[in-house]
Amino acid sequence: MRPLQATLLLGVFGLQLASAQEDTREDGATIVDSPDPDNFVRRSGARATVLGDYVFIDGGEMTQLVNGKNLAEGHTMMNSTLWIDVSESWSPSTVAINVVKKPGPKLSLQAIWPGEDRSSFYIWGGRVMASDGRADGLSKSEMWRFTTGGEGGGQWASEIPNESDAFASLLLPQRGAYTTVNNTGYFVGGTVIQSSDPTLKVGMQPVPGMISFNMDTRTFSNDSTADISPFGTMLGGTAEYVPGYGPNGLVMLFGGYGYTLLPGFRDVEHTRQFDSVNFFDPVTKDWYWQRTTGDTPPARLDHCSVGVRSSSGTYEIFVYGGYDPMNKQTFDSVYVLSLPGFVWKQVKGDAPGGLRSGQTCVVVGNRQMLTIGGVDTYADQPWKAKDPFPQGLGIFDMTDLEWKNDFDSKAAAYDSPQMIKDWYSETGVQSVKWSTPETESLFTTASSDIVDVEQPEEKTVPAGAIAGGVVGGVAALALAGGLFWWLRRKKSAGSDDEAPESAKEVTSHQSSGSALPPSELPEKAHQREPVELHDQPKPGPPPVELE
Repeated sequence: MRPLQATLLLGVFGLQLASAQEDTREDGATIVDSPDPDNFVRRSGARATVLGDYVFIDGGEMTQLVNGKNLAEGHTMMNSTLWIDVSESWSPSTVAINVVKKPGPKLSLQAIWPGEDRSSFYIWGGRVMASDGRADGLSKSEMWRFTTGGEGGGQWASEIPNESDAFASLLLPQRGAYTTVNNTGYFVGGTVIQSSDPTLKVGMQPVPGMISFNMDTRTFSNDSTADISPFGTMLGGTAEYVPGYGPNGLVMLFGGYGYTLLPGFRDVEHTRQFDSVNFFDPVTKDWYWQRTTGDTPPARLDHCSVGVRSSSGTYEIFVYGGYDPMNKQTFDSVYVLSLPGFVWKQVKGDAPGGLRSGQTCVVVGNRQMLTIGGVDTYADQPWKAKDPFPQGLGIFDMTDLEWKNDFDSKAAAYDSPQMIKDWYSETGVQSVKWSTPETESLFTTASSDIVDVEQPEEKTVPAGAIAGGVVGGVAALALAGGLFWWLRRKKSAGSDDEAPESAKEVTSHQSSGSALPPSELPEKAHQREPVELHDQPKPGPPPVELE
């Protein structure tokens, strides 16, 4: 492990405040980061991870009652990092939500990257809440790392990554898809706005590509994401690492919204459907895709997802909530994708938490999904309605497919739901129509071993190139992107029944709105008046006040 150039340690191991971190607003109202359950109203935009026996919740915004008054008109950023003990059973209405003071930036919609040994996590990206909409308080020369003391609480540290000049040149995005593979964190897509990056000169800029951060070397790299949307952009989706398939496991992407990089190219903006899934090998950076079957979820973004391996060897990914900006609809549904069958199943029954998006989810107690926060995007006053989940905490049993009133620390190991077992016994993997030979090979020669992920030098791009590729190259991307997709369309203009030669060629045959790049969209560019990149419309009302 290389030494850091500079490190500023803040806090004390095992720090646990007796009372919640307080903040006094200009109007005199005193708010706390962990209010009494009766005074809690809403939380959204937070991120969470599990370190040992504790769930840590960082960032986001919230509303609460102060002296009986709802402060929804001025929901506030979290000033602290929260943690919950999951070594013992508890009820969401009474569980203690503990507080650790956070000296670093107060963020929403950032990435949270736990380390491989589950003793610490990094945060990166995200946005602040600023009255003038600018992130002038954010530093572009440091990262923040939280290390737990093993008994709850912990400490925050400000770290200067290696290649600090290149790191400082990065644009800071928010609302991207993120996950961790061993000791490497990934962040796919997102957008840069003035409240996420103080150096941004325009109102909003989509970010193509995938940024990865190696926690051992403390270095960043950037790779292409051309296979996930026409311009490699993705807003509000989720990423899940799936071990055991292929030599290195796979990172899968779900949902989200694809942005254009071409002025006047509004038609390219689309929600990414769930009828196919894009994924990549985290070592080789090769991309793949596969069509799905079953109860395909409606398109959505700002949902949450978790993944878990069953005792029988299948791997299930649970997708919960989110909203559809095209049809102006918020969801309360849970869907399950089972691998290697690539089959979706919808969980039946009413969700007690109501409609919500902007929540975060983690796996706790073997088989339970803990969902944290969320608001109904299209409610008249989404921050004023008290969350049906006490303290914003919902418990879903992923084997029984039922919402529970309490968290069970002694729950049995996860096993696939009965309807998933029934599908494999009645239909089975032999029914899967593989989209490419490469994908079939990954899932029919699955390995149970998880290989440590290292960044191959020949596959990475220096971090300093990321900013240039996004900021200085927008015009070049526009021209190259338009030509690239036009040529692909011309190449695929023949019969769709022709057997494609590779996974990349197959991509050009997909229809508009699928999870793969729609081939016909560039043809529509002339149908819209040119607009500046930062003037593109937002994808519907977001769950929190995004720019």
